[in-house]
Amino acid sequence: MSILSFDRVTKQFGDTVAVDSLSFTVETGEVFGLVGPNGAGKSTLIDLILDYVRPTDGTVRVFGSSLSNHGPEIRSRMGIVPDDYGLVGKFTGRQHVELERAARDISMSAEEIVEPLDMTDALDTPVGEYSRGMKQRLLLSMAFAGQPPLLLLDEPATGLDPNGVAKLQELIQTASQSGTTVLVSSHRLERVAAAADRIGVLIDGDFVTIDSVSAIREQTGATIELSVELAEARDDVRQAISEIEGVENVAASETELQIVCDSSAKSTVLNMLVRHGVEVVDFTASEPDLTDAFRELTVS
Repeated sequence: MSILSFDRVTKQFGDTVAVDSLSFTVETGEVFGLVGPNGAGKSTLIDLILDYVRPTDGTVRVFGSSLSNHGPEIRSRMGIVPDDYGLVGKFTGRQHVELERAARDISMSAEEIVEPLDMTDALDTPVGEYSRGMKQRLLLSMAFAGQPPLLLLDEPATGLDPNGVAKLQELIQTASQSGTTVLVSSHRLERVAAAADRIGVLIDGDFVTIDSVSAIREQTGATIELSVELAEARDDVRQAISEIEGVENVAASETELQIVCDSSAKSTVLNMLVRHGVEVVDFTASEPDLTDAFRELTVS
């Protein structure tokens, strides 16, 4: 079932087209990554989902209903992390959490809501005294509270340390496995790649691609590095690998091979080793740099 659908949606602000005849769907339990450079239309797309702005043309549906008739009701079923804070400095963390509990009829206590992101000790501190990371953890705690059927996370990793990012990834995975649909927006591809089932790359208000992370790597021709240690030196193997389409370079040092190739050539290299009866002592592969993949998509 599609939790979220855009049907030929356009949004104009005067002469500026922020979203251009956009059509896509997000299914139940899916983690969908929304990626694009600044000004690509990500914020407008999220505002359309939240019914903060209305389409110039086309239809946005959430939970199967048109937002034009059910906006406030639909928003009450979402967990939301905005990119522009939405916090009041003089209010404590507890006051913010209690407002969220009331708005979404959440039965969990304030302590239960903030415990997963280690914010219990800061509950009664004014938010104005929080660090950037603490504010983000409070927003995330409120968004995930009560297992909402739809999560909208706009730049959710901003301000988080590595432990916080790891916990965020864990929360997204757990929510998805429980049937929650998650839309994660960022201008950095690598920030959504670890969690997303599919990624849509948005440029000038339209998607240039919607696909899995592995498929996007292949689309952009990003290279990977394979390190292969053989039981014995085999010049014939090095030569055979160098002739495989998509292999850019093979460097040999006694029994070790360093291979640079396209993502699509990895399986061909492995199959060739099997066909030649090569005994492999060790094998590692470094994934291609997603920054390069993102740059390739957005520039082209």
